[in-house]
Amino acid sequence: MYGKREFSSRTWQGFYGVDVIATVDLCRQQLINEISISFIQATASWIFLPPQVEFFISDNGETFTSVGVIKNHINEHTMDAIYRFTKRVGKQARYVRLAGKYFGPCPEWHPGAGYRS
Repeated sequence: MYGKREFSSRTWQGFYGVDVIATVDLCRQQLINEISISFIQATASWIFLPPQVEFFISDNGETFTSVGVIKNHINEHTMDAIYRFTKRVGKQARYVRLAGKYFGPCPEWHPGAGYRS
């Protein structure tokens, strides 16, 4: 499922002032070719892309191994954008985890400068 271009379409999940960490149980060990997740940026509404997303895999759901970090290449001044973070994996696992880093407070140039984004 992909979100629409408008963050208010109710197809996006928002996180306010924190990192986003999500774990998916695939119910059985299987080959994971790639992992991807999309984030939206709408700076007028104080929504900024994470600077990076780290992807992890696990066989038991307790011990996770990083399979890579993908950095965001969209400028924070870009008003509206959808960025897909994708990592090729090519390994077996049952669990997938991602950690999207919190952007931080709104930057100095923004009307909400200093407030949580």
